[in-house]
Amino acid sequence: MNGIKSFQLTILTVPGARKSIRRVDFPELGEDAAGTSVIKDHIIAWVADGAPGPLIQNLTKKEVTTEQKKYEHTPVELSFGARTLAKFLGEAFVSTIECHLNKKYSLMDLNDFFLSESMNSITRKLVAKRLLLFVPLLARMDLPQDASGNYMLEWSASFLGFAINLRTRRGILYSAGDCLSLSICDNKRTVYGGDSKGRFFCRWKSSPMELKNELFQIKIIKGKSNYIQLENVRQIALMTDGVASKKDLSNVTDVKDIDKHCRNTDDDRTLLTLILY
Repeated sequence: MNGIKSFQLTILTVPGARKSIRRVDFPELGEDAAGTSVIKDHIIAWVADGAPGPLIQNLTKKEVTTEQKKYEHTPVELSFGARTLAKFLGEAFVSTIECHLNKKYSLMDLNDFFLSESMNSITRKLVAKRLLLFVPLLARMDLPQDASGNYMLEWSASFLGFAINLRTRRGILYSAGDCLSLSICDNKRTVYGGDSKGRFFCRWKSSPMELKNELFQIKIIKGKSNYIQLENVRQIALMTDGVASKKDLSNVTDVKDIDKHCRNTDDDRTLLTLILY
């Protein structure tokens, strides 16, 4: 691969302490998510950090069987919360990159607008499909209501992902929220991300009458996002905000040393590193 003999990709993750939050059912323990994929000589990786929020779970086996027959052909997780949203954002990111590459476009032709719009669309469809399974449970719950009497639930997650061409060492990095990255390209190192004004927000809304008829609205709202292109990538690390701050990373010159600079927090922590040899 034009000088790249191999690569090493590592994911380390640990859940933080259980948080005290407003509950729909139970708070979720461990809201981080991460994933990787290799497509057409490109490696794609991402991390996402779900914010504490409502967790919907505990469908009965009878309800799950009935709803899956109506809407699903394969088993699904029996919950929906911030970690589910985080995983769906990762799936949407990979799907967007894969679709782009399958059309024989260059990775470097992607831009912030296209990535954001595609991820919004795919994530909304994934969320709506999953939440259809929980209509029987939601109809029995004492849900929060807005001033107009509509039921409303909200989840949010920070997201950070990259896609790199393993032949050319060129790639893109996309960020929305407070996850951080450290990229080392030849002798240049860059700390990127950490924008608390970012995040993806998922808002579920339904009136009492709509809920009885299995109708609801899903909106995916993106805060500020950032997109950069990478050249001559040697190493790159993605991490959730529980791992380190920008200041902690100021003197790191090798991603293998990040663990020596980790913060001591009770937050969930996920660290993904890629080294190209």
